[in-house]
Amino acid sequence: MPARYTVARITLDGHHFEIIVNPELALKYKLGENVSIQKMLMSDLVFTDAKKGLKASSSLLKKYFKTEDVLKIAERILKYGEIQITTEQRRRLIKEKRRAIVALISAHCIDPRTGVKVPSTRVEQALNQARVSIDPFKSAEDQVKEIIKQVQRVLPLKFEYSEFELLVPPSIIEPVKHLVHSYGDMLAEKNLPDGRLSLRVALPSLARSSFLQKLRKEFSHRVEEHLIK
Repeated sequence: MPARYTVARITLDGHHFEIIVNPELALKYKLGENVSIQKMLMSDLVFTDAKKGLKASSSLLKKYFKTEDVLKIAERILKYGEIQITTEQRRRLIKEKRRAIVALISAHCIDPRTGVKVPSTRVEQALNQARVSIDPFKSAEDQVKEIIKQVQRVLPLKFEYSEFELLVPPSIIEPVKHLVHSYGDMLAEKNLPDGRLSLRVALPSLARSSFLQKLRKEFSHRVEEHLIK
């Protein structure tokens, strides 16, 4: 039988703040779906220990959240805290992420010894041999690069790369560079007459979609993109 409720919590300066939520709605919210916080809440109280029924005092709520509004407090807990997901939810999420990770590796990596792509069954075996741990909350694209490093201990893999030119306004050069470094490599940079910086970057093809989505979301399409190869 599915769990009827679960706990979302955040810890601030050693103080625990917990809310009781619907587990399926809370998980959808955590994964980025548009879910009503009011419908998600199973109680209009904030606890320091929900299991023991210990309520957070008004003074603590005002000190750490600057409000006693449960909806505003719940929004912060859900956004920055953690959710106790059920065993079934965790199993389902990991299974979905694992399937997506295997598909990415099989589609975008080759075995350098043979020069051909690695079959998904061999990737599955390598994940087991390397005892890879999969984060149920991260997207497959966001964690596959680190997972490949673990898999390479038991299975040689080589990325297929895509090269881009990014035209970056001066006010966001440093954060764009930081994002590039988290996904791939910078090959060259050049100052343009209009003040923008041209960055030539190489990204593993398996992370290209995730990188471009994050680039557009974080910088509101202010970075011009050109695929080179």
